[in-house]
Amino acid sequence: MVVTGTPVGGGGGTYTVADVLTKVRYEVGDEDANNYPNEELISYLNDAIELLWARLAARAPWFFDSTAYIDTEDYVILDGTADYALPSDFLLDRFLDLNGDQTFNLKATDQLVTGAEGYLLNEGNIKILPEPTADGTATLHYIPKFTRVTETTDTLQLYDDDVEFGQALTSFIALKCKMSNREGPSGSDALFNLMNTVVMTYAAQRNAPRDRGAKVTYHNYS
Repeated sequence: MVVTGTPVGGGGGTYTVADVLTKVRYEVGDEDANNYPNEELISYLNDAIELLWARLAARAPWFFDSTAYIDTEDYVILDGTADYALPSDFLLDRFLDLNGDQTFNLKATDQLVTGAEGYLLNEGNIKILPEPTADGTATLHYIPKFTRVTETTDTLQLYDDDVEFGQALTSFIALKCKMSNREGPSGSDALFNLMNTVVMTYAAQRNAPRDRGAKVTYHNYS
């Protein structure tokens, strides 16, 4: 799983947690680190990325397809067994390679019809449809949950994938600092709206592609 590491997306630099904290301290007037310990700011940074990550997955999941964020889970498919456990860090599916063929979530693509080839997600499991009639293999491609950073030396790939993301993360943390000192708005609405707006703008500016749709194969069971 790649959540931190060398950026592959946007501005060409590598940002560490320390770099972000420096920007935040400038924003809140704490360049000497007298008011906000690193642990507090890292906690805010994690909250910011976690919210941005979730909004991207919900509103622009195709963003993850062109980065190193997609993770995979391999399965050994057994004859007569349709249900398999999702990985523990699973957040959102993208597609399933089933015996070399790319298939999709039938419910998400509104193509849940008798005989359709694909899969469904249910209570921590992936169900392959139709039920396998032979042994085989499958690989699930999915967006993992965000793994929180802990050290100032950790690098932040997401921070550099789009300039607006970096600005939004910095603003989010600065706002959390002000909220902690009762200098800013109360509640989480302002924080959520900040991330939601930047993600919606990102998606609109890049003309989100159409859903790829399910690969539908009809089987004659007669």
